[in-house]
Amino acid sequence: MNRVSLACTCLLTLALALPASAATLELTPGAQTVALGEQTSVDLFLSGVSAVLGGFDLDVTYAPALLALSSVVFSGALGDSALAEAQLESTPAGPGTVNLFGLSFLTEAELAGLQGASIPIATLVFDTLAKGTSPVGLPNVLLSDAAGAELVTASQGGSVTIPEPALTLLLAAGAAGLVRRALC
Repeated sequence: MNRVSLACTCLLTLALALPASAATLELTPGAQTVALGEQTSVDLFLSGVSAVLGGFDLDVTYAPALLALSSVVFSGALGDSALAEAQLESTPAGPGTVNLFGLSFLTEAELAGLQGASIPIATLVFDTLAKGTSPVGLPNVLLSDAAGAELVTASQGGSVTIPEPALTLLLAAGAAGLVRRALC
C-alpha cells in the first residue's frame, strides 16, 4: 500500500470513529428580565441537526413559585395536528415541570419541506408570580429522526428574572435619563 492510500485509509478511519456532532436544543432568549405580573415567552429551537426531526419527548422545568405556565403553542415543524399529521401534547409532570411530546406521521420528504436549519418546536408562555430568578431547564430530552432513530442532542436552558417592582421603575427612569442626556 502506498503512502497516499495509507493516509487516506487512516483519515477515513478517524472520521468514522469520531462521534457525530450533536444537535443543540435551546431555549431563547437564554436569559431575560420581566416585570412582576407580566407574561413572558420562551421559544424552544433545535439547530445543528443533520436529519429531519420526526419526534420528541422532553421535559421543561421552571421554578413554580416564580412562574406559572400559561400556554404551550407548538410549531408546525412536525405537521398539523388538526389534520392528523402529528400528535402534539403538553402535559404537567409535577410542580414546575411540563412534558412536551410530539410525533409526526409525515414522510421524511414531507418533514424536510417543513423544517430548515433551525427548527422551532414550541413557544411556552409564562405568567410571573414573584420576584427572583427562575432557571428554565431541559433535563430530560429525547429526539428522533423520521425513522425513529435517536438524535444525539445537547441542550441549553435559560432563565427568567423578575426584579423588584421599584427596581424596574428605577432602571427605566435611569435609562430615560441617559437617553435624554444623549439627545441634549
